[in-house]
Amino acid sequence: MQTSANKQLVLDYLQHMEAGNTLAALALTSDDARFWMPGPGELNKAQIAGFFEQVSPLILNMRFTIHGIAEEGERVAVEASGLARLANGKPYANEYHFLFIVNDGRIVVMKEYADTAPAAVFFES
Repeated sequence: MQTSANKQLVLDYLQHMEAGNTLAALALTSDDARFWMPGPGELNKAQIAGFFEQVSPLILNMRFTIHGIAEEGERVAVEASGLARLANGKPYANEYHFLFIVNDGRIVVMKEYADTAPAAVFFES
């Protein structure tokens, strides 16, 4: 089965995030893209870049296991598990649901829904 351009764009974004290459991931987004996550809430592209700059050194590697991906028009939804190894040597695991909205070959919205309990422990340490 052939992957649509929107799905491939989303998969590329997630692969860049796994590789720790947040600049390449953000290059796939529009200049006015919006990002939403539990905790920080809605961020613009400059704000999410700053967030990634702070968090990235704490994560040695990250792997997503995609359980499902669905596309309807400009919306691409991804269900995934994430497993990371942190700089402090501890593992970090979480379950995710991502919603991406794509327009003209760029991600214009990314919403990340995740369990906040593991994230709270991560940010405490």
